[in-house]
Amino acid sequence: MLIEKLQQPSKQEKEIMYEIWRAKQCQQIMSENRILRENKYSQKREILVMNSKSKAEKMLSILNDEYRKTLVQKQLLQRELEI
Repeated sequence: MLIEKLQQPSKQEKEIMYEIWRAKQCQQIMSENRILRENKYSQKREILVMNSKSKAEKMLSILNDEYRKTLVQKQLLQRELEI
């Protein structure tokens, strides 16, 4: 019976074990939060890239349309001058 009592962890040892467990839990939560945050930032970057690409494509399309209109106007003007 005395040996069993001596083998049981003391109150201070139990507190230390609890603090160690708690620290590990906190580390795990921080690690998971970091991963979630990195994934969130990665998704935001992807969205920004896609939006930028879409805007660039729209601008290119608008510029191409304007260029074609200008070309048609120049051709019409040149035909009028030839007449």
